[in-house]
Amino acid sequence: MQRRSKMPEHNKKSQIWESAVLYVLMTAIIMVIVLEAGVPILQEMRDKAVFIQTRDNFISLNQHIEDVSNAGPGSQRLVPIQIKKGYLKIDNEKIKWYMDTKADVIEPMSKISTGNVKMASDSDVDAYESGNYLIIENFYAQAGFNKIGNESSFGNITSTNILDYMKFKGTGSVANGTFTLQIDGTSFEGNGYTKIDEEGYDKDRAVVRAFINTTSGANYTVTFTMYGDTDFMTVNIE
Repeated sequence: MQRRSKMPEHNKKSQIWESAVLYVLMTAIIMVIVLEAGVPILQEMRDKAVFIQTRDNFISLNQHIEDVSNAGPGSQRLVPIQIKKGYLKIDNEKIKWYMDTKADVIEPMSKISTGNVKMASDSDVDAYESGNYLIIENFYAQAGFNKIGNESSFGNITSTNILDYMKFKGTGSVANGTFTLQIDGTSFEGNGYTKIDEEGYDKDRAVVRAFINTTSGANYTVTFTMYGDTDFMTVNIE
């Protein structure tokens, strides 16, 4: 009869510790995988909750404003508003709240209205006239176009006098040089006019058009479009 050799006590302890370390490492890896996948989801859920709460706060604020207006001179209300993310801004006789989020709270470039409360996505574009300029801008950039003529009275228009400047708000820098627009590889001159399609604030896009009658007899329409949440423009020639 063979005698089974007995495993040394220190070897048993070593195997137990190795198993325990392996188990802990596997648990840690699983936790990292769960956290990396779960954090963005938790952040989006948190942003959705913030959006809903702030929307309800604005609806309540609007009701308080209507109550004060109906109550007459001297009427007052104390209205607490808690903003957990984003920032408030009072501009153009409007109270605005901005929040940057990846959560799907509103479809891109869409708007939802609840009475006087309007909610929109990527709607940070303004379009307006200022002196001799047509301005379109969003959070990141501003473009200034020379105001040239109108539909009933054309002005002198060339390949270099339509777009005057492009400014990037983050750095405050203005693009250097002369902006030149070429059609079929060549510069042009003639008469025509520039105009903003629709002036307004908090839009998802803004358009400036240049209507050109060249001295060669060809007619063109150049469309400059700036979208919300971008730092560039698109240009289309027809």
